[in-house]
Amino acid sequence: MTPGKKFYLDQLGYVGKGDIEGLLKNHYHEDAVMVTFDGVRSGHDELRQYYVNTLASMGKITGLSTDYFCETGDSIIFKATITDDKRGTVHADNALYLKDGKIYRHLSLTLLPGFDYEKQCTKWKDE
Repeated sequence: MTPGKKFYLDQLGYVGKGDIEGLLKNHYHEDAVMVTFDGVRSGHDELRQYYVNTLASMGKITGLSTDYFCETGDSIIFKATITDDKRGTVHADNALYLKDGKIYRHLSLTLLPGFDYEKQCTKWKDE
């Protein structure tokens, strides 16, 4: 088991148990920033709200697979597929950059079903 895979599996464990406080304390740097197409979150307070909302939007998980995974000493990238009985299937494409052993930058390319990306102004429009 490589360090990155252990970190990733621990991350899944925190989320799966709904242990947001443990996730933030043990996996996110105090100056962490998460960048997604549905918003940017900075610091533990904004990340906490993101995870509370994300877990509330999901139903019972009926399928989870990690399809691609690669790591270096300070970064992890992965593509995963998550199916729950509320949102259906979501393809999670993420990059984690670590600093001091914790996530410092979390980049997520995941597109959520039903989210209005045009309203968020993150859907590209040629002008």
